[in-house]
Amino acid sequence: MVAIDAVAEAPIPKPAVRPALDPNTVALSNAETAAVLGVSLGTVNNLIGRRELIVEKIGRRVLVQADSVQTLMS
Repeated sequence: MVAIDAVAEAPIPKPAVRPALDPNTVALSNAETAAVLGVSLGTVNNLIGRRELIVEKIGRRVLVQADSVQTLMS
């Protein structure tokens, strides 16, 4: 038997710090968008599919317009 006093308490996790959106940024990758919004890549793809985030295709790359990310955050 283990005494109750012997059980160590788990540390409280600190909230993840989201990177700030630089005002000079024009477009973001899906991963950067997910980090700024604090959501998963799947959520970013869903937001793109629902046209809540505006994207531009450059070759095979899909970049999210920083203005649409800023609008979604506010």
